[in-house]
Amino acid sequence: MRYLYVRSIVSVVLLMIFFFLGNWGILYASTIDGVAAVVDDKVIMLSDVIAKARKLGLSSNDPKELHSVLQLMVENIIVEKTCQEMGIPEPEDEEVKGVSNKTGLSLEDARMFILKERLMDIVVRSRVVVTDRMIRQYYKSHDEYKGVFSVRLAQIVINNNSTKVEKALNAIKDGVSFDKVALEYSDVLIHGGCDMGWIPVKDLSSEVKKHLGNAKKGDIVGPIKKGNYVFIFKVIDMGTKGKKTLDEVRDDIKRTLENKYRKKVFKHWLKTITDRYFVGIYI
Repeated sequence: MRYLYVRSIVSVVLLMIFFFLGNWGILYASTIDGVAAVVDDKVIMLSDVIAKARKLGLSSNDPKELHSVLQLMVENIIVEKTCQEMGIPEPEDEEVKGVSNKTGLSLEDARMFILKERLMDIVVRSRVVVTDRMIRQYYKSHDEYKGVFSVRLAQIVINNNSTKVEKALNAIKDGVSFDKVALEYSDVLIHGGCDMGWIPVKDLSSEVKKHLGNAKKGDIVGPIKKGNYVFIFKVIDMGTKGKKTLDEVRDDIKRTLENKYRKKVFKHWLKTITDRYFVGIYI
């Protein structure tokens, strides 16, 4: 009863302030400053919201972006109050600095990130269950686990010298190994050699893909003129690379789904406990 009485008094006082200031119900961004929101005994000023938006790289003139920043600030206050009520300890300075360095967040945002993670662990983790069926569906619906068709190429790069190109091609035809020809004639070497490693075909230029055409393992492709250079390629190998079995990625997928759903559940839980507080939003 005492809490409700105090809450009512606070509400009346705030409304009277807004009335006498000529700001009935809504304070717009065009105001010099004003109360943007109240969460129990905490007041968020419009200038605080604008400053926070700028720190986040958002527009301080966009009402929608300001409102989303304000919602975040209100949520942070509720999280902080809940952590205090539940006895969740403040993170150590070193932990905050570590998260800040890793994520690029400010120290205050890093602190809030840690508090939210701790609160989620306590109130949400046991409520999130990821089944084997969910893991399988996720695996099937994400193409990155299927791998991509790739080629492993070796290259000879010659700086627009037709005589040098001809000598290199003749040496290859005469049976000299591609590596030796590259060491003698190539103007560009990769770590002292010519092996480019595995490259997804989709990442090759359209011109190179066109010349590769129906090339097979061991084929020589070129010469291909591009800008001031002439390229000669050897197809060392080809096939699907990066394919991962379900067993290989099961744990990663489970963690991904757990994080996804625990955030959803946490948002829902946060909305339910928000009713315990007096929250007034005025922009």
